[in-house]
Amino acid sequence: MNSKKTQTYNWLYLKMGKQSSDLHQLDVLKPTTAIYFGRSRVKDLLKGKGDDKQAVQFCQCAEADQREDTRMVVMAGDDVWILKPAGSVYEEEPIPRKGGIRKIMPVKILCRNQMIEVPPVLAGIRSNKFLGFGTFRPITNWGNIKALHSMLGIPIPLEHLDKSNCDACQLLECLGSIELETLVAKVFEAAGCFVPAYRGGTLIKADVFAENKSAKAIELDGVVVPAKKTISIQVKGWSDEHRSSEIHYMFRLPNRRLIGKGEISAEWLLQVLNSRRKDPAFEQVRFWLRFSLKRWLPKEFLKHYGMS
Repeated sequence: MNSKKTQTYNWLYLKMGKQSSDLHQLDVLKPTTAIYFGRSRVKDLLKGKGDDKQAVQFCQCAEADQREDTRMVVMAGDDVWILKPAGSVYEEEPIPRKGGIRKIMPVKILCRNQMIEVPPVLAGIRSNKFLGFGTFRPITNWGNIKALHSMLGIPIPLEHLDKSNCDACQLLECLGSIELETLVAKVFEAAGCFVPAYRGGTLIKADVFAENKSAKAIELDGVVVPAKKTISIQVKGWSDEHRSSEIHYMFRLPNRRLIGKGEISAEWLLQVLNSRRKDPAFEQVRFWLRFSLKRWLPKEFLKHYGMS
């Protein structure tokens, strides 16, 4: 276990206006952020009244009893900001007769990094539909939370280091979506398949194509690429989506629905790598995975996977 003091925050993804139109509020002496959400008033939102829970949480998290436990993430252009509330939410004066009432929160900027400097799993957070379609929504993915702690230079929460929370899924959720597709592609490449690209695009649901040019089938712990044939693989992060009949195999991290027929799991992928350590091609893939993660993940976490 990590003996250092750790802190678990309430992480929230914040969008600052349409097309980042309010970002200028962070480049002033006393930075602020704001939301609109119609004609709702701060006094009512603080009491939990309002049509949207996001507006309620925005106002409540800035109160003195929640302020220290709240951290907010803003992404725009090439930059990532981490903010914390620095005061209670107030309304812009004068109150407009029509249109949305602007609710303003004073904030403290804890850090600002270029997207290229943060772990890829965090840089790709904007592709998350739940977060992208909202204004102020909780970040619950542990891979993102680990990356945010890394960005702040603080230890990850102790619960993330508990052995029961360190299965194969918890390792691979620390990869960005493109990294995960690349890893799956590299595994099939190491097995002897020809992989034309590490990202999809030629077929809507397929992310990886693996072609067996040899006269003998290639078998990877139950996954078969027939001789002189090409298979398609869809690669998903946390998802309960069903495999399309157009796709031969689907890789996913399961939320509630267990891994089914024609689906390959995080456990399968790590088993393939770990059981072939004497094969230089697979050891190169292990090296790539280890190097991708050890740049920012703590040794205490990686030791559960023999990667510290």
